[in-house]
Amino acid sequence: MADEARTSSYCLNTPSFPKLLYATMTRLGILDHLEYVSREYEEYGRERCDVIVFVGPTKEFPNTIPLVVSITGFRFEDTYQVAARKALRYLCQIYEEHIDLTPMRFFPPLERNNPIWVTRMRTLVGVGLREDNPTTLFMSKYFLSLYEQYDRQTTNLRECMCRAEEAEKQIRSLEVQFAEAKAQAAIAESREAIPL
Repeated sequence: MADEARTSSYCLNTPSFPKLLYATMTRLGILDHLEYVSREYEEYGRERCDVIVFVGPTKEFPNTIPLVVSITGFRFEDTYQVAARKALRYLCQIYEEHIDLTPMRFFPPLERNNPIWVTRMRTLVGVGLREDNPTTLFMSKYFLSLYEQYDRQTTNLRECMCRAEEAEKQIRSLEVQFAEAKAQAAIAESREAIPL
């Protein structure tokens, strides 16, 4: 694996997760610039990209440990979106009480079995809904269903990638065996060609 140069990007106005991450950081009082450090390289003939996101502490909670999220993907264009999504999940977990009055309260944290998240989900379903804004209610349900679909597809993709990597290993092993068999056949042919 060749070590390629690292590049830094801010992606402040990039749509989707990076823009949402930046807006959430601003709302939480995190004033540091959001920085994506990436390295693109090739591994086994396949494009790879490592992205690291640095998120500093908030001005209200300066003792909070800065957040460092790393992700490996294929190209920077895809990988930084995944890194931003993962950073958002961490922020929603770390500052779950502080985002309670914002729409980000419905962004799934890393651990979905913690009591605050479970309580928030109960406000969206069942009799006696506490979420009274119909737009928030339906958009949250829509977003969460998309999120679950994304998770299912990500899991499926990981399984396919594991199978593809196993197949590549088997192909390389078979190529080595074929080369050895070919060499042995050449040796056997040369022995037969020598007159006695």
